[in-house]
Amino acid sequence: MKKKPWQRIACLICAITLCASALAGCGGNNTSSTGDSSQTSSSSTESKEDSSSGGESSEASGGETGIQTAEGFNKEGLPILNEKKTYEVYIGQMGTLKPANETQANIDTTADTNVEINWVEVPLASWSEKVNVLLASQTLPDAFCGNAIDLPSYGDMFLRLNEYMDEFAPVTKKFFDDHPTYYSSSADSEGNIKMLPTGDEYLGNTIDAQLWINKDWLDTLKLEIPTTTDEFVEVLRAFKTKDPNGNGEADEIPYTFREVWGWAAGMENMFGPFGVVENDNHVFLDPKDGKTVVFSAEEQGYYDALEWMHSLYAEGLLDSECFTHSSDQYYTKNTGKDIIGSYNEYGDGGLGTFISDTHGDEVNPETDEAYRKFVHVPALKGPNGDQIVGLNNLNRDTGLYITTKCEEPEALVRWYDYVNSSLDTKLKFRTGKENEVWYYTDEVDPDDPFGHKIPMTKYLIDPDDYKQFGYNNSSEYSSNEAFAGWSPALSYYEKDQKIKADGGAGDYIKLPAAKIDVEFGVQPLPPGVTTIENQEQRGILKADIDNYLLRFISDSIVNGIDESKWNEHLSQLEKLRVPEYKQLCQEFVDEIQARMN
Repeated sequence: MKKKPWQRIACLICAITLCASALAGCGGNNTSSTGDSSQTSSSSTESKEDSSSGGESSEASGGETGIQTAEGFNKEGLPILNEKKTYEVYIGQMGTLKPANETQANIDTTADTNVEINWVEVPLASWSEKVNVLLASQTLPDAFCGNAIDLPSYGDMFLRLNEYMDEFAPVTKKFFDDHPTYYSSSADSEGNIKMLPTGDEYLGNTIDAQLWINKDWLDTLKLEIPTTTDEFVEVLRAFKTKDPNGNGEADEIPYTFREVWGWAAGMENMFGPFGVVENDNHVFLDPKDGKTVVFSAEEQGYYDALEWMHSLYAEGLLDSECFTHSSDQYYTKNTGKDIIGSYNEYGDGGLGTFISDTHGDEVNPETDEAYRKFVHVPALKGPNGDQIVGLNNLNRDTGLYITTKCEEPEALVRWYDYVNSSLDTKLKFRTGKENEVWYYTDEVDPDDPFGHKIPMTKYLIDPDDYKQFGYNNSSEYSSNEAFAGWSPALSYYEKDQKIKADGGAGDYIKLPAAKIDVEFGVQPLPPGVTTIENQEQRGILKADIDNYLLRFISDSIVNGIDESKWNEHLSQLEKLRVPEYKQLCQEFVDEIQARMN
């Protein structure tokens, strides 16, 4: 791939990292910070009392913007409210073993701020349906914290937050000032910001579904990590025919994936060696200019990719269950076995076999790359030299939405600003309890004028590390002891980089893999607020396109594709009004990009 397109992507990644550094450094400038964050709960209480005495309580008083604030509200310092008050906030349910209200993050922030959040947890599968029902019936909580909400349709039910940020949220205001890509995606055409971004913007998430391969099998067969599609096929053939697991049975599955598109386990980036990528919107921006919409499924590379994938399926190199196994079946496919050669996933979880049985505990994770059973395969190069992957998570489209029902929105805005002002609060919300999965170092953050100490994540990798806390693995722990990917504390790459890693487990595996593949990244349809007409029409057309492409892709890979079938496919795209959909996407991209100028 030529460097010029990557330079555009690098600018966007750079914007992310620069704003991350700004937000991380802003914590000390926020007057709601609590002194030395490494202190115990008792010292936190002392800090709170000190802050409270210096805070400004406003009784029906308007600031520079004329905002009328509630009695007992403090514009600066802690607590935010002199008397505790509860706010109802809907959020996606990450875990079922412990209520979100009982997490340490929620308990501690309530104690510090007197803003008590009653988290109403909604199963992720029914989140959109539940939110839409509440909005349609105008049965509103104080706020929603989660996936993108249909603001063009329901925008009048949510508050404009610009003035609240200017008046009460210095960390958040600086974030938006330093991060124009977030402003363009969060604000509508009139400049109204009705969403405060949340979630995890770790650089490793920029590319979710990557290719991982069985390092033990490569070593056994004396093979190298493949770099091209042709080399990948040869490795898969060896996996199938040369008994790399050594059990004398032909039970090896050379390559598998879970779905076509979707978070982490989809095969959408396997179109990349042929010059296109898939995703849930079916478009990406042409890397030649970074603004022209390309509809993947009408490109020649799409045909070539399907033809290649069918050849894998026909040879038995691709899992026969790739379109039928459930999520649970996929992620446990290798449990207690050694039958998987390669797969698409977020990381090297091994589909149930996390650490190689052939490498012991003595291996140093900082220096020995063989301590994991599965290793990353950089973006494969195709027969014509194409080498691209789809980027995502460049801008968060999850957020905190404060409704018109909230009587003291200034309190929730300050609460959001508080939870995003320090590294330790971010870790509590994102990962879990202090001294279980993270602890403080003696190193003071040089960018923090309040002298906060830099925290360190613990190197917990064995299942027993989590069983001592009542959980089976890291995912189960973080989903129940914290808010994981739905955390109201927005996580940034540069901010995360300041947190020390005890053993480097996470960054050692995922971050280097993402840094390699991001060089070949192309941008997807950006998040953002547009007109209701554009959004509704795109949604209507996309629903039919989704259903059709899922059937077409699976049928083409399983049963094959030829020129006649491809021509029928192109005709079907016309019938599905793909040119109109593509034009609507282009108008949306033009609108979002214009806001940055």
